[in-house]
Amino acid sequence: MNSIFKKLIFVIFVLLGLASKAQQDPLYSQYLLNMMSLNPAYAGNKEYVSLTGVYRNQWLNIEGAPKTYVFSGDVLFDKRHVGLGASIVRDEIGIYSTNTLILNYSYKILFNNNGVLSLGLSGSLGYQLAALSKVSTASQVQYNSTDDEVFSGNIGAWLPNVGTGLFYNTSKFFIGVSLPRTLNNSLAGNFKLTDNPNYYRQSRHVFITSGYVFSLNENYKLKPSTLLKYVNGSPLQADINLQLWAYDAMSIGFSYRTASSLVSILQMQVVPQLRIGYSYDYFKGRLSNRGIGAHELIITYDFLQEKEKVVSPRYF
Repeated sequence: MNSIFKKLIFVIFVLLGLASKAQQDPLYSQYLLNMMSLNPAYAGNKEYVSLTGVYRNQWLNIEGAPKTYVFSGDVLFDKRHVGLGASIVRDEIGIYSTNTLILNYSYKILFNNNGVLSLGLSGSLGYQLAALSKVSTASQVQYNSTDDEVFSGNIGAWLPNVGTGLFYNTSKFFIGVSLPRTLNNSLAGNFKLTDNPNYYRQSRHVFITSGYVFSLNENYKLKPSTLLKYVNGSPLQADINLQLWAYDAMSIGFSYRTASSLVSILQMQVVPQLRIGYSYDYFKGRLSNRGIGAHELIITYDFLQEKEKVVSPRYF
């Protein structure tokens, strides 16, 4: 039993050490098409029913690398004042997986200049699972044994949370700030590895977004935007994005993520209701020498009414 206890402590230290260095919130390169994942105040911003699906495969060619799946939808109610949204997010990294249901509410204040200020709240419930049974140990390989008590089961934890945000936009400008999680739930379960209560917890992430659409001429529009991300104990990270829209049908863009990667983006407005986006991340540093990048595919579908079928697409 003493040997098993020692192995258990070792495994927990390794797993917590790996996860503490990994991203806690999923990373998105095409955040402009997936804004509700960052800010609950964005719910109902499009003024009609909108559905979004995201698939992201990060750190290609590395076993156990992060994968993220998102399906979300939102709609505007109450004469353009109340927005409701819901998201299902699955995030995987190594033997860890987290499934989260998020419900978003926004209240919108309309201004005479066609500006809209949205105040948002969110409630979420996630379940994180450490699938220890998937780990192959040296004893299992050498002796073909499957009776290792340490790796015979899995460790799971429920993670309830609440978030808040503000979002202001006109037809060509937006700015938002959000705190998607206000509770820093413990992720260490019942294991007390240290007397420090903050040793391994969910971190509070602050997101600030802003962007503007410049009309170069009748057919071309330039859309710069930025996303600032801050987590306590980590340096401020910025995504600086620039996209060029041609004939309101296709855009090409590039993004620079400080101290991390370069991103190329291609988006197409297939029909007024349907937009498809693809991005590829080129990671800097050691990862670049191994040809490791990230694919991200996003699809949005808007249930437009006939009177809402305009030629120009929504730019955010």
